[in-house]
Amino acid sequence: MHGIEPQFVQNKDIITWFHQSLLLIQRRFLSYIGAVVLFFATLFIISQAIQSVQHAIPSLLLLIIFLAAAGFVFYFFIAGLTMISHCSDHSQYISMRQIMQYFLPSQKTFLKLTLVSILLGLFYWVVSVQLKPDTNIFEMSDKAIAVLTDGQSTIFYVFKTGAVFLYFILLAMFSLRTFFSTSLVIFHELNFHEARQLSQRALIKNIRTMGNVLIIWFVVLLVSMVFVPPLTIALLPLFTTFGYVAYRHIFLGQGLNKKAHQLTPVTASGY
Repeated sequence: MHGIEPQFVQNKDIITWFHQSLLLIQRRFLSYIGAVVLFFATLFIISQAIQSVQHAIPSLLLLIIFLAAAGFVFYFFIAGLTMISHCSDHSQYISMRQIMQYFLPSQKTFLKLTLVSILLGLFYWVVSVQLKPDTNIFEMSDKAIAVLTDGQSTIFYVFKTGAVFLYFILLAMFSLRTFFSTSLVIFHELNFHEARQLSQRALIKNIRTMGNVLIIWFVVLLVSMVFVPPLTIALLPLFTTFGYVAYRHIFLGQGLNKKAHQLTPVTASGY
């Protein structure tokens, strides 16, 4: 399949991935921050749009619309951060035009990844609501929309929403075995099924290491959601860059970042 196969990695490599991720972020700190600000600004705009129609649409339907819209933006945001990580690693310039050159040929594939992640995320949410004996999905929808449309707490809710989406996207990525699919689609021009199959092989081959990755990120995200929602600002680029570094090591055998040098234009293909 396009001449790439996943390699075996060890648990100790997880520490290296975190370290290399931080170094990549340090190289392009302003680019990462700009992308995160743009994402949360988009979330804020969506929340304001929800507020403007809250009285015309039932809360449950309104919440589903909000989750679908935010999820769609979120997945493309992850793809954009992955591109920034690649350019940081290869000391390349990046522009919106160049990003779209990567995304447009694969838009149908990204749409499929987005839809299946949203559907699975909604399923997890419904199940979590049903596990609470004194509440139901309609009450939870009313409460969520009430918080979303409360001007005094909108910013706090937007931050928390970012953490929740990261949590559910991580669940979806491991449940659907698509953890590496974003990088595989962008850099190797694979379709949805090819990227998913290759990502699945990588997860199965490194089941112990990737299982520990899942546990670590679950703990970090749960702590963030419950105690420090604004920490999402730091976790979003770190999570995405971590995924890129892990993909690079497992599929390309490159465990360490390339040495930084003078910036060059981004190439037409990833590798």
